[in-house]
Amino acid sequence: DVRTMGETLEDLRDVAAAEAGRLRLEFHDVDVGAIVTLVATSYTDLAARKGIALDPGSAESIVARTDERRLTRIVTNLLINALQATPPEGRVAVRVYPRPAVVAIAAEAGAGAGAGAAIPSALDGNGSGLGLRVAAVLGHALGAQLAVGDTASGAVVELQLPH
Repeated sequence: DVRTMGETLEDLRDVAAAEAGRLRLEFHDVDVGAIVTLVATSYTDLAARKGIALDPGSAESIVARTDERRLTRIVTNLLINALQATPPEGRVAVRVYPRPAVVAIAAEAGAGAGAGAAIPSALDGNGSGLGLRVAAVLGHALGAQLAVGDTASGAVVELQLPH
């Protein structure tokens, strides 16, 4: 649809600007838990249509100094990627939790064991989609790191955002 195309174009512009060192960021205090809850809530219908259980967790209020618009795009891209990778009857969980010096946002996809193996190349832009690359580039621009791990049920991608 037109909105999705506009968001994709905005993502491409932001990635190009970030890679050229020209991305303008607006840092202010942001409730990370509220953003994760808002994004997860906006995808509950899509998850239900796909037969996927979406668990938004109980996102506690954790404030970080960051760019709210870019953080929202990162969380959206991580969640969309998790929903795309998860088969029907699967489960996607999104969590926000504090760690020393960072706020961690984790999206876990129930795509099966070993699902995380292809994610590092997608973060480098070598995957079939754009979402993880956008998350990686925008995350880096915010001073965040993306960590990838595997669980018995699937992959976990964690954004470690300084606060």
